[in-house]
Amino acid sequence: MPPVTLVSEPHDAVSGVAIAVHGFTRRPSDLDMLARACAEQSLVVLRPGLSSFFWPHSTNNAAYLTQVAAELAVRVPAVPCVVVGHSAGAAAGSWLALQLRALGCDIRGVVYVDGVESPTGLIRRAWPMIGGLRVRALCAPPSRCNRQGRLYTWLGEQRGDVVREVVPGSGHGDIEGGSAAVYRWGCGDSSGPQVKAAVLSRTLTFIDEVLQ
Repeated sequence: MPPVTLVSEPHDAVSGVAIAVHGFTRRPSDLDMLARACAEQSLVVLRPGLSSFFWPHSTNNAAYLTQVAAELAVRVPAVPCVVVGHSAGAAAGSWLALQLRALGCDIRGVVYVDGVESPTGLIRRAWPMIGGLRVRALCAPPSRCNRQGRLYTWLGEQRGDVVREVVPGSGHGDIEGGSAAVYRWGCGDSSGPQVKAAVLSRTLTFIDEVLQ
């Protein structure tokens, strides 16, 4: 079953592609703010919708993500591409990046936005093949929703050129731009508009760095 994929097209010439992968229990539409900002920077944005709970169509299932990558590959123009994963979307996005690269897409790297590893170890399993790509990780301070910064620490142990940055005072869901209850109650997010804007700005900078 192919996912529903939201597509945002830029108003001018396409310079690249961003594949934006939402987090656990979230939807592609939750990344509207990121998609609009990327489209303003001349990027096509593809946002696949992944199931959080239902196997085999799960964000943690490598076999299903391989099928999703095949569906996405036919929609990716022949321009540089970055995969952006928020929260659990970092793990799913890592597997998608691996598969899209194998299918001939010009994957330049990945951007993790307060990412976490999956129970199925998708980042660890994909790393031998994607670990040589450009990797950027923008993180909130350690919290229960980013597993106390475990991915931030792990990335620092893998390669010296992985760029990692913590945004002080930011929350797990800030890249979505709103203040969803799941982040306020479940993660303790309390950041204001300026911090959320900083998270978006730094994410866009990382996307640009990866695509260069």
